[in-house]
Amino acid sequence: MNSNKSKSSSDIVIAPNSVLALDLEGTLISNAMSQIPRPNLHPFLTNCKQAFQRIVIFTAINEERFRKIAILLSDEGVAPEWFKDIEYIN
Repeated sequence: MNSNKSKSSSDIVIAPNSVLALDLEGTLISNAMSQIPRPNLHPFLTNCKQAFQRIVIFTAINEERFRKIAILLSDEGVAPEWFKDIEYIN
């Protein structure tokens, strides 16, 4: 048996009751002013959705501003469609 086999996205295991809290600035985008998305943001978020039962945004940016950014990222195709409606925590 080869124990060096790399894991594919289909090998992702979801932990029960798992929650992933993501910050917006410095994690998903550069900052709220320039809004440059991190490289490979869409596949990163897609993999997160597969690995965690619940994903939330935990950020200092107010929800109205966050939603505008989330809609822009999704509409531009750099974030999945579901990102527009992600749970927001402040």
